[in-house]
Amino acid sequence: MPAFEKGELINDNGGYAEIYKARRSIYAPEGSIYGSVRLNRVKEFEDICIKEIVLSASDDAEENLKEINAILYEAYLHALLYRSLDNAGLQSIVPKIYEIVATSTTGAPAVSPAEIASIWINMELLEGTTLDKWLQVKFRNTTRAANSALLRKILIQLATILDHLQSTLEFNHRDLKVNNVFVRHHAVPWSRTIGAATFDIDLVLIDFGFGCVACGSGFPNPRGTLLGAGNYFRPEDDCLKVGRDLAHFLYSLHCLFPLEELLERDLYALLHSAMRANRGARTYDLWMGVDAIGNPLVGPRPRIIRFNNGIYHFLRDGCSEVPGCAPRAILTALGAV
Repeated sequence: MPAFEKGELINDNGGYAEIYKARRSIYAPEGSIYGSVRLNRVKEFEDICIKEIVLSASDDAEENLKEINAILYEAYLHALLYRSLDNAGLQSIVPKIYEIVATSTTGAPAVSPAEIASIWINMELLEGTTLDKWLQVKFRNTTRAANSALLRKILIQLATILDHLQSTLEFNHRDLKVNNVFVRHHAVPWSRTIGAATFDIDLVLIDFGFGCVACGSGFPNPRGTLLGAGNYFRPEDDCLKVGRDLAHFLYSLHCLFPLEELLERDLYALLHSAMRANRGARTYDLWMGVDAIGNPLVGPRPRIIRFNNGIYHFLRDGCSEVPGCAPRAILTALGAV
């Protein structure tokens, strides 16, 4: 039986979930005293984190059940990714997940979905920082050549990971903005080998609240969603769009950092070309920006673009594709295959 000590809040980004530092141990029953089961601690406490999602419809059982299922699908996807990567010796690419816990509105065991107050996803506590914060330091007061070399390493590792997850699980993250990639800190020199490539930056994928696994071959719509998390995407929406995740990543990156001013000209041109998107018969430059309802903007190319929900709308559209951002296309363009 797991036991927890919930500690301080460690995120302050105002998202739908709150992350707490906590401690976790395991207890086992060992006889009884006067009718009460005695529990013996069989594992020392270790640091973990708790991702707590407070339900928004606490007095509506049907709505609560929908929200609970959406959260559970996120946990299922997280566990599936961890197991698939563990089989390939790459389990550190996602945080280790322990268990899912529900809290009740009454303090007693819940007997109805309406009595569920929040869901906890208990997982490994990561030591490090999100990629956006890490790059704010790394990109500062350095050269275009150094920035370009660093970003090449990051993109090759991300593309290699995503290619593995797409080919083995037909998985899309669907929210791969820069702050949903974590850089794990190491006190000593560290490296990871994926296939024939070795990396010295420890990237971790986090937050699978929009993730999905596609139906795959044998289904009427192979790209359709077999299992999806969250309520934003519908079951009929395409899941596996091979260019979606890296397009989302590069879009968010360019929103935070004016890449034309930070990168060498050849790498900037390569990535700019990859961000050419198709919607039906038309082609758009996503680095012109997208409005809040998903319409690509036209006109003079701005120095920076603003990140908003429009990129989600655009990439969700069944007619939109970003072929240059397919992981294998990026790896080929970067000379990594």
